Amino acid sequence: MDSCRNLDSNFVYTGICGFENDEILQGRPFGGCAVLWRSDMNVCAQVLTTHSTRICALRLTNSEFRLLFVNVYLPYEGEAVMTEEFVDQLDILENIIATNADCHIIIGGDFNVDLSRQRVHTATVY
Repeated sequence: MDSCRNLDSNFVYTGICGFENDEILQGRPFGGCAVLWRSDMNVCAQVLTTHSTRICALRLTNSEFRLLFVNVYLPYEGEAVMTEEFVDQLDILENIIATNADCHIIIGGDFNVDLSRQRVHTATVY
């Protein structure tokens, strides 16, 4: 996530890595997401602890608004263990939203769901 620091000095960021630093990976590493915001915004920025390597969240507030930004990178649809992980991450997301119900909420990222197909993750989202 340190690469976000060098993108533009006009922005601040928070982010998470999709894997632990002590893991040795080969090929294409997976996961990670970030939220960036302008450093000159007159806001109180609160990075929320998600206890997830797939979800990062940020609450921005000032006298005019309360915004919750959430970025996700959810598991692909495959083995049963991925479905369990998918449901666990949706539970975390639901908890973040519930505890910040006073905010306007913006969620982005990769849900790894194709809503036009009838698959396990699609049914879980509905």
